[in-house]
Amino acid sequence: MAAPDFERAVLGAVLLNPTHWTEIAVLRPNDFLLDSHRKIFRCMRDLGTDSQPIDPLTLVNKLKDRKELDAVGGAGYVSGLMDGLPDRPLESVRHYVGEVRRFAGLRRIAQAAESIREQAANDPAATIADLRRHFSEAERDAAGYEAEQVNRITRAEDIPDPFACESDEIGWVVSGLIPARGITIIAGEAGAGKTWLALALARATTVGGNFLGRRTSPKRVLYLDRENPLSVIRERLQVLFGGPSDLRPWGLWCQEEPPLIGDQRLLEFARTEPVLIIDSMIRFHRADENSATQMALVMASLRELATVGASIVVLHHKAKGDTSSYRGSSDIVAGADVAFSLLRRNVLLELRTIKNRFAVETSVKIKANFWSGEFAVVDTPELNSASEVDRLADVIHSSPGLTQNEVIKQCGIQRGRAIELLHGLDGKQWHRRKGTNRSQLYFPPQVVPNGIVVGSSRNHNAHASESSSGPDSNWREPLGITQVVPVFPPLMGGNREPLEFYGT
Repeated sequence: MAAPDFERAVLGAVLLNPTHWTEIAVLRPNDFLLDSHRKIFRCMRDLGTDSQPIDPLTLVNKLKDRKELDAVGGAGYVSGLMDGLPDRPLESVRHYVGEVRRFAGLRRIAQAAESIREQAANDPAATIADLRRHFSEAERDAAGYEAEQVNRITRAEDIPDPFACESDEIGWVVSGLIPARGITIIAGEAGAGKTWLALALARATTVGGNFLGRRTSPKRVLYLDRENPLSVIRERLQVLFGGPSDLRPWGLWCQEEPPLIGDQRLLEFARTEPVLIIDSMIRFHRADENSATQMALVMASLRELATVGASIVVLHHKAKGDTSSYRGSSDIVAGADVAFSLLRRNVLLELRTIKNRFAVETSVKIKANFWSGEFAVVDTPELNSASEVDRLADVIHSSPGLTQNEVIKQCGIQRGRAIELLHGLDGKQWHRRKGTNRSQLYFPPQVVPNGIVVGSSRNHNAHASESSSGPDSNWREPLGITQVVPVFPPLMGGNREPLEFYGT
């Protein structure tokens, strides 16, 4: 049988029994010799990603929607893929998949050899180093195809000894934080500073230098952006680079939009071993973020890019006020090597580790200067304490009149430490007053002439109906008239820094 025969057998086996899709999903469109088979395979893959059935009727309709049905030979060719094929046992399907990969590997090696021969014979500027690099790439490709031809393990004795297996040492783009040839996720709310931090990372790896006080490995950066307008990116590049530079983000302002996850072009980019930054994840796929099955396929596509050489950094959203560290299915973080949650308190950022397969989990506190593009690591007890005070003050200023329990719940500080600060700074950073049922309410330090702290009309109305002889009689307004004093967070004061700029 020739390569097209095995390709027909693989595609036909799925149409006869869609459960075989999990076996052929390891293939790539370029593994197929015929363009018609590549188109059919892509359609099958997209149907699987969208959780639609992979059957002849659905496949024909999908090809028709894409205006590719005639190009593959029509509905008759699609249904003909099943001709002469019984419902193949699983081992037969695996054999067909292996043969498709073997033929693909042979073609890839032949193409690489011809390209090297052509360059050596006809390119007067060719160098030995160029040809050796192409030889290395061809050898790596061949090893990848060859590895997939190894017999499947069917007995416990076939499992290799881990100490006898070859293994590369873990490489780092940023020492201890962002692994090379791995997947890193940085999740945070809108305005947390994700794009700023990613661009600062791109600067450090492009021009050299440290990032967050750690060594970086110089690498080419491919920055894909479907999140920000050109004006924002240009402004931030001006701050970080001082003008045009080697970093050229690929955004929606370009004549051709940046490719989605799963696009074959990304695989070609990945072979050059870049740092690939995706801003942000939701914009680069069409899957349901809450579907474990669909997001597992998205993460598998990213893993393929990492396997061939890309060091991937994905910016991801977190719903505002949500207690989860990231949005969507748990398979998103499960498919990553490293994941961080980025929190922001004014100009203080905190990069908290959610997961790290390769290093000790840690948190990094960062002081951001968005005017100069500098991100300095700060981790002294004094600054930690100031950060905790800031977090408490932010909660109290944004929602005056919260109970002590509500403040502690929202600030994210350990309960005993939070109570210590709340009581110790009463009258300095905020005011504490008695509420109903022995509760304690917290307000910003604005005081009306009669000494009553007023946070919002909601709290006044809540107390206006209480008896003047009760423990909360201080809250009653004279003659039943509610005085409302607007509360504005101070821009400076104590250890609080001026609020400089909100970025995404």
